Amino acid sequence: MKVFNTRHTNLYSKYYREFKRYLRTGRMKSLHLLLRYERQLQRLGVAATLSGAILATSPEAKSQSFQVETLVNTYTTNSQRFPNIAIDADGDFVVVWESTSQDGYSYGVYGQRYNRDGSPAGNEFQVNTYTDQNQRSIGVAMDSDGDFVVVWHSYAQDGSGYGVYGQRYNKDGTTADSEFRVNTETGFSQRDPRVAMDSDGNFVVVWASYQDGYDGGVYGQRYNSDGTIAGSEFQINSYTTLGQSDPSIAMNEDGNFVVVWASYQDGDGTGVYGQRYNSDGTAAGGEFLVNTYTTDGQSAPSVAMDSDGNFVIAWQSQDQDGEETGIYGQRYSSDGTKEGNEFQINTFTSFYQYEPSVAMDTDGDFVVVWTSGYYSGPYQDGDGYGVYGQRYNKDGTTAGGEFQINTYTTSYQFGAYVEMDVDGDFIVVWQSYEQDGYGYGVYGQAYNRDGTTLPVELLSFKGHSLGESVKLEWHTASEVNNRGFEVERSTDGKSWKAIGFVAGNGTTLEAQNYTFLDEQPAAGINYYRLQQVDFDGAFEYSEIVVVNFELGGVKDELMVYPNPTNGTFQVQLPQANARLQLYNAQGSLVKSFIAADKNFTINIADLASGIYLLKAQTGEQVWMQRVVVE
Repeated sequence: MKVFNTRHTNLYSKYYREFKRYLRTGRMKSLHLLLRYERQLQRLGVAATLSGAILATSPEAKSQSFQVETLVNTYTTNSQRFPNIAIDADGDFVVVWESTSQDGYSYGVYGQRYNRDGSPAGNEFQVNTYTDQNQRSIGVAMDSDGDFVVVWHSYAQDGSGYGVYGQRYNKDGTTADSEFRVNTETGFSQRDPRVAMDSDGNFVVVWASYQDGYDGGVYGQRYNSDGTIAGSEFQINSYTTLGQSDPSIAMNEDGNFVVVWASYQDGDGTGVYGQRYNSDGTAAGGEFLVNTYTTDGQSAPSVAMDSDGNFVIAWQSQDQDGEETGIYGQRYSSDGTKEGNEFQINTFTSFYQYEPSVAMDTDGDFVVVWTSGYYSGPYQDGDGYGVYGQRYNKDGTTAGGEFQINTYTTSYQFGAYVEMDVDGDFIVVWQSYEQDGYGYGVYGQAYNRDGTTLPVELLSFKGHSLGESVKLEWHTASEVNNRGFEVERSTDGKSWKAIGFVAGNGTTLEAQNYTFLDEQPAAGINYYRLQQVDFDGAFEYSEIVVVNFELGGVKDELMVYPNPTNGTFQVQLPQANARLQLYNAQGSLVKSFIAADKNFTINIADLASGIYLLKAQTGEQVWMQRVVVE
């Protein structure tokens, strides 16, 4: 749980690290990442340039409707099922799904775009132009700028069974061209497509096809960013005896990709196999077996890749955990060598855990989600099927424990799919039965990289002298399960005393404003913080606000806390809209800011230890304060 949005700080740290790497290596990949991070910083209200210097900070957090379990589909008649999701570098995303009878026939493909704050970008839209028969089994991918492509299989449209079709979109949601057929071979059926896209918009579609002379094979087609075909349709599996099906694909920013699928070739039931590719479509090494445990069946693979080409594969395995099916994984380095051993992902093992989906951020941290349950109990979430997840650090260690994703637990929630942005924040979508009043509906939930759902998102927290009192003001963008705020005061910044409680608004997506009047502030410096408390007793602290109180108002001086410091420090200014400049001991300017408020936070984690001089200026008034960085 967090009450302060630190996304800009984490993102700038990535920006700074990549800037130093670019100076050292000059590699174009670093330059592409820098440009991407710049766009994200600008969206967050932080101006940055390739000089590596921040020019203005302290953005406000944005509201996020997906911080609570959220209904995605607008049309709720009949069923909307089997969602998929894609996210761009800025955190904007699109959700797609199949809908029953909405287009006048059986199944159609629909979507909804969202801004990074979780607010809808436009209305629900239909993807497929051809509406006869069934269009379903949907894949979607998005480039760093927000352009995206949706693929699906369509019955009898190409003249023989199922065929694979696609539609490209610009980032504003307008179509980039017409609906197009992907498969060249039209005999038999081509179905269950998936798609991946690099940062420039080049993409690869993979699917299962009954065209290799046996029970099925896995095929692919590469595309340029303008939608033109790059090369010919190609077969991915080398082993063609019996059946290969259920493909999944992942791609990094440079266009290198890996495809995984299920195949009857490891000696006992199905096994999981993979093939790596270079960005030009040439195979990198040979077809490889993923699962170490080969007894019974291993199937339903999902794969994700980081910016360096390292990847992780998750799948379901029959009877391996002593019950019906469990979820397992294997990490790989970019050259295709295994990292560590095959590992079990699910902690709860009763009955079925199946159909995993995995997502990975640019640094290699990843998350796996799956369905858990059985039609007759015992139920992990109390009733039917539920959706669960597990986060991992890039070294394969678990980050926290297994967690339940769906809040609504009546009947069935399953078919989960997860996608992660470059910072590690992630969104899970799934289908839920009768939650929207009809059959199945599509729901989603956003998470921070640490697995929290931001029960309270604090936009601002300020304090100022008001006569013989101190007035505190704070604003929230959204709240989940919020009992309220314990207001605490300190005179030394170490020992805290509760001085009042302000009730919260439970769960709301509306912005809320709060005030508290401290009628007995101590003379001199007062430190204030908020303890946000949930109804379940969980709590989190806000950042600290410093008010220098003297009868008649705030003292006219520049204050810095803590000082000495080693990470961040707060500045209380005599006036708002001040220019702040930080100089090192040699007199060189190392940081410069414009502080819109009297209270301002400065991050100096990237500075060397030593003595610095902070200068604040508004008009002709100038204040100075020494800052010691440990």
